[in-house]
Amino acid sequence: MSSKAFCVKLLERTGVMLTPGSAMDMEGYLRIGYANGESILREGLKRVSQFVREEQAAAA
Repeated sequence: MSSKAFCVKLLERTGVMLTPGSAMDMEGYLRIGYANGESILREGLKRVSQFVREEQAAAA
């Protein structure tokens, strides 16, 4: 899955927005913004982790 496809799917399913590496000519990477408070960042990372687990389970 491309970094852009990952970010779009993540946003649609979890409401979490990351920047795809492809936006900076770095396919295969993601950028996380740290402009929010700690509680929002923790919740976002929790949602990203859950999303990745679900994607891995679906691919198995």
